[in-house]
Formats: sequence, structure tokens, C-alpha cells
Amino acid sequence: TAQAYGDAEQTLGKILIDSDHFKVITKIKVPVNAKNQGLHAHLETVFEASLKKLKTRSIEALMLHSSDVLQGDKASIIIDWLDSLIARKAISRYGVSIYDSSELSYIPLDKFKLFQIPLSIFDQRFLCDGTINLLQDAGVSIHARSIFMQGVVLAKSNDLPDFFTEEFCGHHQELQKYLALTNQSALDISLHFIKSINSIEAALIDIDSLPQLKQICRSWATPKPPLVVSDFSRFAWNVSSDLDPRQWNP
Repeated sequence: TAQAYGDAEQTLGKILIDSDHFKVITKIKVPVNAKNQGLHAHLETVFEASLKKLKTRSIEALMLHSSDVLQGDKASIIIDWLDSLIARKAISRYGVSIYDSSELSYIPLDKFKLFQIPLSIFDQRFLCDGTINLLQDAGVSIHARSIFMQGVVLAKSNDLPDFFTEEFCGHHQELQKYLALTNQSALDISLHFIKSINSIEAALIDIDSLPQLKQICRSWATPKPPLVVSDFSRFAWNVSSDLDPRQWNP
């Protein structure tokens, strides 16, 4: 969850009271323009607000929404504060959500032990460029997000928005043809792809309803059909304007 997700933390706090069956991970935003003086106290206040909403004294992990704040002189203040949370056993680990492998150039992998990365059957950039192997070798846990690319993978080719390139729409159509040929759904192949990557600790899913969750759970539990390819690289796409939602222009 995250502070930015409306009342999500408060809702979870109401239903997960005294439960040992869930590991809670939340995110915080650190203002890029925040002044160094008082930043430690600000972060403490923000984190305590999350704990209060979640009705807990500790969580599994705390993540930064983005890595931008780790490029400047705020980085040492933020990392020192995160280390203090571990020392107080308020969290077990901390991490960051990234969008591009170039961000690893300024993120200390000996400190940040949890990364959220975009990964889907279309968006295989972190797999193809070796980033996933690099993170695994560094002992970093990887959580795949956007595994349905905000619903784009699950959509019909004719329903794609106009801001996608014509080439991507054609590539999407080729996937649809393959699914029809192998009697699969886009949901099935998306989850088969994620399960094929052993170095992924967890995958994030988005749902709007309980039936959606049940459908995803059924698909996750379904073994991969014997005739389905194990090499998913044929479905990879490399045009960032089609893959990165920040570049979409509705």
C-alpha cells in the first residue's frame, strides 16, 4: 500500500488487526524540494502517520515512491533515518520503486534490499538488460509491478488507446493471435511469464472486485499448458513511449 493511495492504509488497518498472516509494505513520498534541516523529523512524522492508520507498531518494509531523492545531499539523511527504523525494529527492510535501470547508478544496493520494477510480457527491459540478475546477485529482493501493464496486456488490440504506436498495436495483435492459437487468455500468459522468473519474490496485482481476485488466483494456480513456449522473449517490446505510463499522453 502507500500513503498516496487514498484511504488504503486506514482501510487495511481496520481489517488486519492482530493478524500475523500478512506482511505489510507501504510507500512514502519524500519531497524533492524538502530542506535538509528538519527532514529527519518530517520523515518520522510521515512514517508514524502510516503506522497509526495501519494500527501497528511495525511493518515488513518501507519503500520510497521514487529514487529521485537519492541523487542529492538528502540521500545520506534519508538512508540514516531508514537505518534507524531497522534498528528500532519498526521495519525489517527498506526499498525503492524504480522505472529505469539507470537509476541503479546512485542507489546503494548494500542498503536498499527491496526493489519494485515494472515487468510484464511486453515490458521485459529489466530482464533483457541484466538488471534482474544484477539485483539478485546483490541479494536484493525483487517485486514485479505493472505485470498487466495497467491493463494493456489484457485489453483487446482494437481497444488500445490512440497514443500507442501503430507498431506496438501490431505487436499486441500478434500476441492475441498466439493466445487464440494456444487456447490461452492474456491473464494466463501474463502470470505464466512472471512465474517463469525464479528471482522474483512477489508480483503486485491490481483488482477492482473480489471476482477479479478469484479469477487471478485460479489462473495463478493453473499449470502451464505443455505446448506453450517457455521462451517469452518473442513478446518483448522495447519502445519506452509505449511501455512507460509516464510517457503516455491520453
